[in-house]
Amino acid sequence: MHRVAIGGTFDIIHAGHKRLLETAFSEANGGMVLIGLTSDEFANKRRGRKVRPYSEREDALKDFLGRFSAPYDIIRIENRFGFALNTEFDVLVVSEGTMATGEEINRLRRENGRKEIRIVAVPHVLAQDSLPVSSTRVLNGEIDKEGRIPKLTVAVGSENPVKVSAVRDVFQSAFESTEMEIIEKTVQSGVSDQPFEEETITGAINRAKSAINGTDAHYGVGVEAGLFFDGIAKKYLDVQYCAIIDRSGEISIGHGAGFSYPDEVISLVLNGKEREITIGDAMKMVYGKEDIGKKEGAVGFLSRSLLNRKELTEHAVIAALIPRISRMA
Repeated sequence: MHRVAIGGTFDIIHAGHKRLLETAFSEANGGMVLIGLTSDEFANKRRGRKVRPYSEREDALKDFLGRFSAPYDIIRIENRFGFALNTEFDVLVVSEGTMATGEEINRLRRENGRKEIRIVAVPHVLAQDSLPVSSTRVLNGEIDKEGRIPKLTVAVGSENPVKVSAVRDVFQSAFESTEMEIIEKTVQSGVSDQPFEEETITGAINRAKSAINGTDAHYGVGVEAGLFFDGIAKKYLDVQYCAIIDRSGEISIGHGAGFSYPDEVISLVLNGKEREITIGDAMKMVYGKEDIGKKEGAVGFLSRSLLNRKELTEHAVIAALIPRISRMA
């Protein structure tokens, strides 16, 4: 068992606070949890808005703490160090944004001849827009206490109906019960019409950035398919990449399954690089298929509908979303 310390304003008990407190009680393992609660004067000095009175914040905190069986003590604190410099405890739980304060506490404790404490930094809990959950955002109506957004806006860097439909369906499944707005936007990929290798990824990123630029969207999404040479199979594989960017500028990337084309299709593309022959052009030459990329896609035609382009695009979008939805509230 340990004595664990944690501190905060706890103006609105949201998903981020819950994770911090759950971590503190887990670290205590049945021992005492010391909770520093900022005074009204100190809390209001640090921000441009008024927080709820100390008594209300204390009552709300106690309501939440009722779920834990371990002992705790709520202590009023008047500065950012609170009781941490003069009290004996074993572990300090902080958010990743306040790690520097924890390190400063250890430095001051050393100077005062007290033992260092172990610092546990808890990652931010992210809302549905991949930005941290905070009391201010909850009070402003941007999100609820669990990080849900009333209306999620996604800008897609394409007007291709297959891509747009795939993005819409994946986001609606990932953010179910959230109202969704999809913006279709014609953008330039910034790469060749028939991308190869890393150029494909660059094209997806460029589309995502251009999609979100100049909009109020929470996310920008870019999808780009290209040819990648597999040195083991000695074949070119068609791989579809998806890039997703949020308002903070963070980019996540994923791709779908790769598949190979008949030799005559690839030969036309490789031998026609100077004439900028694309897979779509080659499919039209060999099979007479017009605008196949806006329909079932080459994969749908070649697989006899076992897998179509929309499904392939969905796989890429899901893969790009995984790092985001796995860490959300």
